Amino acid sequence: MYKVNLLPDGLQKGSAVDMRRIKRLAMVAVVGLVVIGGFGVYLVSDYSRLTQRAEVTPPGTQVASKSETAGKEGTEKEHHVLPETTRARDDVRPSTPDASVKDPFVGPMSLTGIVFSGGEGDLAIIESDTTGYVVATGDTVSGLWTVVEIDREMVVLQSADGREMRLELSGR
Repeated sequence: MYKVNLLPDGLQKGSAVDMRRIKRLAMVAVVGLVVIGGFGVYLVSDYSRLTQRAEVTPPGTQVASKSETAGKEGTEKEHHVLPETTRARDDVRPSTPDASVKDPFVGPMSLTGIVFSGGEGDLAIIESDTTGYVVATGDTVSGLWTVVEIDREMVVLQSADGREMRLELSGR
């Protein structure tokens, strides 16, 4: 009959077990468990911060606010809560002094960009007169036009009386 010994040569009969290697391995295992446990405790204790939802400013409230800058007296800094879906364009001056009448045919609307995901998250950037809009399907532009469709290269707008306007990306 044959005898098979599966132990390495260093652990054959009469060999002493290397206690230093076992102690070193045990220390590495303990340190690893402490690090993993500490990371788990951090995640559990900070879980509320990870699941917290961003507070969105309701429509109709002031988006920008001014506050004193820390450390500098008399200086004011303007803060914007993002995402701003409607913002005044800085590079364009109003064409008429009386901007209370908004006619989309007086100041042309242009399609500046499209973020197309192929689903419900499609967004379009439309500039009208002195205002830029970031809109999705169903949103209103200039208070007159509703976004009906957003495609890869164009946006379809519809007015309350049923008129349709099609804006295409320029340069394509």
